[in-house]
Amino acid sequence: AGARRSKGSPDALMGDYIHSNGKDFVIDLPNDTYRVVAYVDGYLMHGRTRFRGYTIKGNGKTVANFTWSHEQFLSTDYFFKDWDRPFEPTDPVWERWAEELHRTEIFTVPVVDGKMRLKFSHSMQVFGLIIHPTTKTAEADRAITQLDQQRKREFYATFFPQRIPEKEPLPALTPAEAKQGYLVYARHVFDGVDYHGAPTRDEIAPSLEMVASQDEYETVTFTVLPLVDLPKISVSVSDLRGKGNTIPASAMKLEALRYRWQSTGPDILPKPVMLTPWTTTKANARVNRRFFLTFRAPEKPPAGVYTGTVRVQIPDRPAATIPLKVRVLSLRLPTISETGLSAGYYYYSARDRLFFDRMYRATDPKVTEFMERDLRLMKDFNLNAFQLDYTTARITDYDKLAEGDPESVDFSLMNHDLALCRKVGIDAPGIVFLQFLHNALIGRKLNFKFGSEDYAIRAQNYLRLLGEAVRKQGGPELVAWLTDEVRETGLHSWNLNHDDALRYCQIAREGAGNAIRTTLTLMADHGSGKDYTDLVPACDVTQTHYWDKSEKLIKTAREGGHEVWSYNSGRSRYSWGLQIYRLGGKGRWQWHYYTHIDRPHNPVTRASYMAVVYTPTGHFTTPNLIESREGLDDYRYVWMLEQTLKKGGPAAARKLAEDALNDVRNLPPYGI
Repeated sequence: AGARRSKGSPDALMGDYIHSNGKDFVIDLPNDTYRVVAYVDGYLMHGRTRFRGYTIKGNGKTVANFTWSHEQFLSTDYFFKDWDRPFEPTDPVWERWAEELHRTEIFTVPVVDGKMRLKFSHSMQVFGLIIHPTTKTAEADRAITQLDQQRKREFYATFFPQRIPEKEPLPALTPAEAKQGYLVYARHVFDGVDYHGAPTRDEIAPSLEMVASQDEYETVTFTVLPLVDLPKISVSVSDLRGKGNTIPASAMKLEALRYRWQSTGPDILPKPVMLTPWTTTKANARVNRRFFLTFRAPEKPPAGVYTGTVRVQIPDRPAATIPLKVRVLSLRLPTISETGLSAGYYYYSARDRLFFDRMYRATDPKVTEFMERDLRLMKDFNLNAFQLDYTTARITDYDKLAEGDPESVDFSLMNHDLALCRKVGIDAPGIVFLQFLHNALIGRKLNFKFGSEDYAIRAQNYLRLLGEAVRKQGGPELVAWLTDEVRETGLHSWNLNHDDALRYCQIAREGAGNAIRTTLTLMADHGSGKDYTDLVPACDVTQTHYWDKSEKLIKTAREGGHEVWSYNSGRSRYSWGLQIYRLGGKGRWQWHYYTHIDRPHNPVTRASYMAVVYTPTGHFTTPNLIESREGLDDYRYVWMLEQTLKKGGPAAARKLAEDALNDVRNLPPYGI
């Protein structure tokens, strides 16, 4: 377990298991009464929360039963446990979080015929069994205690080796700074601040400046570094005042960056990963408290320069005042949709994340509540495209599907989700992943030969019906994502190799025609010596990493007039903005809006790539999401400049505009 760090398997005992598969587990034992300690999955299965309960029977009688409701699952006792708990490096991670990932059932079973028969619910995972006569309970408990201690040692040694970084040396302090007991310093929003980091002399006693077009968001940061333990930190922001006009402080949002344990190489370190509303709280010496201040430029009052202050107040200590200057431009940027870009994060819907018996609870009002919350937040961060869950366009009758019967596919959930998109203004081409259509057709239940008439007619009819249903709904458009990350070796259930991917594209195009566009995600020009460039004209949209290993794919798409999207090209601001313009892209997608590990506030099921973290009342955003918004703003600016230049204007202004655009066009295409 320590070698592979499998999420949800924090030690060797929980790193291996047997599926029950509805069979009896039979043990030959002398007649006696036995105590059984059963380590079972309970909460997790392959790192994902298991909603459904289970039953265990011993010699025909129920000896253990676990059930819970959605309300219990979504409570602050389980799914949202510790969502509002500040990070404390002294928290006992093993006892508080790791042990809860699996369940331990203890029960007794009498044996009268020399056999103990244990029956576990179908598909349960059984990680370990300890069986002993009840007369030896004390001896067994000592052995179990030793086992638990061994598991805990292994957890911290291999799976969760914690390390607090050394304190960085401080610059020489003035007497006033030392007496104040804390420092205030500022650093660019995308320059990191470590747990025990220290400012440079130039960063101390900062001023903050922002420039924003109307309705644009802009973020700056500042950090409070306590030199001693402080009882609490209070931060307030004033109104912004210009020439005869005022922007209220409510136009600004103040958030604090929270740390949590994250992997860095072989160690687990405290890393700043999520933004939380600031509540006055204590602050430990030499632990940075970083604040993000986000401004949204209003339409009114008019453009101009506005000034105000940020005030940091500590009880019984001198306050610190940070000058704040905001320049509001008279420009209104085009939306991402107006630029013709499709921008989104790959998405597991709330239906999949929070309701694990899926279709049964698909119409629960909480699904709509969470999904609308997701979509509105996406819209707020310049994202205009949506990944639809393939289960929302569900095939109900494969025989009727062969006849092209519209009743063979249930589109009710898809219609629900697309209606939510339209409601909040998510209007650009999105995607729906359809590898699992292929898997269903060739699977054991249907067992159609890939490429056969039986296979092709059903795949084509499904794609045609899907495209027609989306158009009937009024959009937004969906692009059929046929398979993910084409590769020749190490295929997973979501991959195809080159030849099969090419055939899948041909089948889709031959039968579905123009009903729906298709796309593939290609990682590089070649895979295991296979050239992938012929897959570009085979589909309508090519998604690929924007790196030098995909240079031929990107060139082939551009020269052939095919649409190319950037996917999983990193979280840098450049990759979200100017690089797309530089390479002529029409889309930008990134893994992942929300992590697929279903304990968002459990440090053991950690993930660093998510854009948001769910809470009972909303979302905590992350710096990743701010970086993507800033990159997309860059794209909006450069696109607007290009369009404005086409309209003419004074020669001097045109020269400046051309020079600026050429600066972008001449940027390195990769590696920033």
